[in-house]
Amino acid sequence: MREAADGAARLGGLYLAVTLDGHGRIARIELSEERPLVVPPEGSAAQRVRTALEQWPSDPLAVAALPRAPAPTPFQARVREALLAIPPGQTRTYGALARQLGSSARAVGAACRANPLPLLVPCHRVVAANGLGGYAGERAGTRARLKAWLLEQERRLADGCRCAP
Repeated sequence: MREAADGAARLGGLYLAVTLDGHGRIARIELSEERPLVVPPEGSAAQRVRTALEQWPSDPLAVAALPRAPAPTPFQARVREALLAIPPGQTRTYGALARQLGSSARAVGAACRANPLPLLVPCHRVVAANGLGGYAGERAGTRARLKAWLLEQERRLADGCRCAP
């Protein structure tokens, strides 16, 4: 993440808008080309979220401990747990995840597309059998490029970790 000239946080060319629920848990992260993230006050739960998101490019696990609101449906909760089990730098296909969950690739794709917490719940680590697949409802464009960037960033970090003594 880098600071945009107007002070809004950006990642891979997109603004991040974070919404917290009434318990201080992250309920939604929206990716937008136009909507900037409002800079939260120091010491607030939103500021802690922003700080962790800013650390993501150098440490994808920085967001792991952030409090998340429950998944919207029981199936999405199962998909969320499966996504959280995929290590940074690795991917699974929609079909492989579907077999693991006893579901269909289409249902897994729909759950990933509806994921309200991109980055925190790493749906970008799920790819098509013949390519990247979509991201946040887009198969091309800024969000698809962001998925490719996220995966490449994680691979570089994972490769660096394997090479370290």
